[in-house]
Amino acid sequence: MHEYSMPYSLELLAAASGVDVIRPGDFVTFKPNFCVVTDAEPEFLDSYDAKKGVFDAGHILLAIDHQTPASTAAISAVHTKLIQFARENKIHFTQSGGVGYIVAMNDYVKEGSIVAACGKPASIMGSAKAVVVHCTPEEMGRLLSDGEIQMMVPSVVHITLVGQMSVGLDGKDVALHILRALGEGALDNCIVEFTGAISERDQRIICGMISEAGAISAMFVDAPSGSYVKNYEINISGFDSLVSLDNNIFQSKSAFAPSLFCAQAVFIGGCMSGQIEDLRIAAEILKGRHVLRGLRVFISAADRDTYIKAVDEGLVSIFIESGCAMLPAGCGGCHTKAYARVGAEENLVTAGGYCYKGCCGHPSSHVYITSVRTAAATALSGHVAAF
Repeated sequence: MHEYSMPYSLELLAAASGVDVIRPGDFVTFKPNFCVVTDAEPEFLDSYDAKKGVFDAGHILLAIDHQTPASTAAISAVHTKLIQFARENKIHFTQSGGVGYIVAMNDYVKEGSIVAACGKPASIMGSAKAVVVHCTPEEMGRLLSDGEIQMMVPSVVHITLVGQMSVGLDGKDVALHILRALGEGALDNCIVEFTGAISERDQRIICGMISEAGAISAMFVDAPSGSYVKNYEINISGFDSLVSLDNNIFQSKSAFAPSLFCAQAVFIGGCMSGQIEDLRIAAEILKGRHVLRGLRVFISAADRDTYIKAVDEGLVSIFIESGCAMLPAGCGGCHTKAYARVGAEENLVTAGGYCYKGCCGHPSSHVYITSVRTAAATALSGHVAAF
């Protein structure tokens, strides 16, 4: 029987818990290095203890990034409560500054950090070698007061990515390829550690997508270490750009295959497709062309700095001239309750990370995830098309 040793992610959790060794199935109480809360989970205010106050104002970020600007009086009232909470407790705060997880990763989160957040896309911070622990809004409220949270130690899965992506593919294609290969449930309730020669941009996309598929967290490490519950090797060579099937990230097909539907909307932006590299790819495809008449195409930068850079580089002008609608920096149309929603039975092709029923509008709408390149090409024809 092999001697047990902790994978890198559990070493970080053990250190935060103040113990030498932890094993899957143990219960630990630990102190995160940083907490990110957004307007998508205002219910955290119900369990927050105002008498105690926050545990450490310098280690908390509140971001209004999902439903901004507010589209209803009810949403505006929620924003007012969140702004008051941030102001009273003197925590880090951003409104219209971009996706909170991107802001946190750029400005506050360091390598080896333990980060607590409610949203699954927070795992994009795994590209910075941080462990993201997901909690419910109720747990987050108590955490902000107490400074610690309890969880059962998860198992850790290791995935080695071998080979080289074909030209024109990105992390979204790789993530869909991994999920298609492993199938639904393979990564549920696990931390996933990746190794492989993958760019930081693609690491971010892969980590976010893998958590959407049921993993507790995902991160890239320099080398495999410790005892893994499972080891997988995935060859990322020799496949086409992919698009997920209707509301199902575990099934996908080649973007070169004949399209079976017409899109009514396309989205590029947010934390998984709104970085400057993503916007440059989209602009390269759309420059000098016009989106299909009647097709709604929404684009958002991941954060304020990216938006400014996109303006300076002329990318925003390209988008507007091609018929796209620019959204504020933030989550945009990836997971929306405010704007860029799709209607009953409408089809959305998105370079974002969500595709469950109702995530982007009407419960009967259909959402298909793909890469920035394929989403931009789709905007020109109205049919899923690789470029």
